Amino acid sequence: MSQADLAQALNLFDPRRPLHMDELDAYYVARPHAPLEPMKTYLRHTQQPAKILFSGHRGSGKSTELMRLAKDLQHEFFVVSFSARSLNLADLNYIDVMLACAAALFRAATDKARGVNIPAALWKQVLTWLTSEITAETTVTVPKSGSFGVKINALVLSMEGKYARENTTRTIVRERLFTRLNDLIEQTNAVCGHIETVTGRRPLIICEDLDKPDLAKARDVFFDHATTLNSLACPIIYTFPIALCYSHEFPERMGDYSRHFLLPNVSLAHRDNTPHPAGRDALKEVVTRRISDRLFAAGALQDIIALSGGLMRNLVRLVSDAALIALTEGVAEITAEIVQRVASEWTNDYRRLLLAEHYTALRQAHETKALPPTATVRDLLANLSLLEYRNTIAWGDVNPVVAALLGEATS
Repeated sequence: MSQADLAQALNLFDPRRPLHMDELDAYYVARPHAPLEPMKTYLRHTQQPAKILFSGHRGSGKSTELMRLAKDLQHEFFVVSFSARSLNLADLNYIDVMLACAAALFRAATDKARGVNIPAALWKQVLTWLTSEITAETTVTVPKSGSFGVKINALVLSMEGKYARENTTRTIVRERLFTRLNDLIEQTNAVCGHIETVTGRRPLIICEDLDKPDLAKARDVFFDHATTLNSLACPIIYTFPIALCYSHEFPERMGDYSRHFLLPNVSLAHRDNTPHPAGRDALKEVVTRRISDRLFAAGALQDIIALSGGLMRNLVRLVSDAALIALTEGVAEITAEIVQRVASEWTNDYRRLLLAEHYTALRQAHETKALPPTATVRDLLANLSLLEYRNTIAWGDVNPVVAALLGEATS
């Protein structure tokens, strides 16, 4: 193999992004116990405007699964996907989420390539309401020329950018929407209805990265304002923090939503520690669909799979980091020794992070494979020290790069 092959590995294994739509056929690998097919079946058959919570560890591959879902359903639904990263996640509330859903739907409906001919009278009504009731007294502006659809699109783009960056704009818009949120919902539902009438497809909104805010803000959005999040007249998938699944409120609060689906990490073993070959095979296929296994020396790819803990982003990062070392040192392949050096650096990161009480919970989880609903366990799930799996039942274990620290903590 050559340095060019290693450079290709570095670029194909980018932990910062999911697969693009045009990469799915080449690189997507179906995973054991992934809920993609039940999600699609439910959306196809439910007659209600379902509100689905989709959870999984950060880096578990939720964005790729949702991209696959969007592609598979694109001829049955008018799919609108957006990331909550366009908001200010450090200062997130439920009003932001509803405004973002509306903005994403308006942008998609004004996209000429999507062929939705919303009546000009409706766009005029929406534009008048937004400019007079919501964006007045902000720096958000509307172009003087163009159709109402063009003006809506420009207004939404301007508002999205300034809403995330400018505290003043965010404060004004929130204050105005606080007493006018029902009006925004009515405007959005009117657009939903016209999209379905014109295209014959129900809108489906996919809101990603809502699992990223801190747990207090996420709890406020999902638990305290569930009624608002359920108010739009179309199906919506919200990503949801896995740590909140371990709160005492979770079973009761899930009754506020249509369904909850969880994307477990790819289990490399069963709860009793017996091997799970299908999981290892799936992760190997993820790698070898992109690069040749000849890029790895004996044992290196197997080590990467084991050290990933079945967390997809860890698998991608391990390959990327190992390829970078090999490129830097001018060697032709990724060796087991290089992989162990990468893992040691990750272990050092956790060594600086974990507290004494964390080690007690980690040791208990490693021994019992159980994840009790405690604040410490929620913290460890959030920072990926603990990973959840699902074979026939849900269980958990310690991230392999963290497990190396357990012996140190007792010595």
